[in-house]
Amino acid sequence: MMYHIQPWMILSLLPLSSGFEAMKLATSEQAFAFQDEHQVIFNMGILLFGAVLAFMLEYSEFMVVSQSSGLTLSIAGIFKEVLTLLLAAFINGDEMSLVNAVGLLMCLAGIVLHVLFKYKQTANYHNNKLLGDQKFSLVRPPCKKRKVK
Repeated sequence: MMYHIQPWMILSLLPLSSGFEAMKLATSEQAFAFQDEHQVIFNMGILLFGAVLAFMLEYSEFMVVSQSSGLTLSIAGIFKEVLTLLLAAFINGDEMSLVNAVGLLMCLAGIVLHVLFKYKQTANYHNNKLLGDQKFSLVRPPCKKRKVK
């Protein structure tokens, strides 16, 4: 799957990056109009590091979706955003208003509820397997209607 996705990703991003950054890159002393080879090697190393990180991100997203669901990937992304906001507040001293803090807590509560639901669902599945694939549910089946004489 990755073999087929990556070429399409570069084909979609290359025109955008060329349009926005080609002139800056061509005239930059840190790239093509360089004075020092070490600076170019350092910059190419940073570029390669970013490319490896992007590939690993794409690979990890693919693995999450193939092993679970798109919803789990979405929730992992929300958790990443929450973590980014918390780190920005603690490391950079960014201020968080009461509304932002409440929203952050709501996101975390939603993530916890999703994890609990998935755990319960998985436990029910394994219980069903242990019972020999008998129908087992936490929900009571509907009552049968009696015939009135």
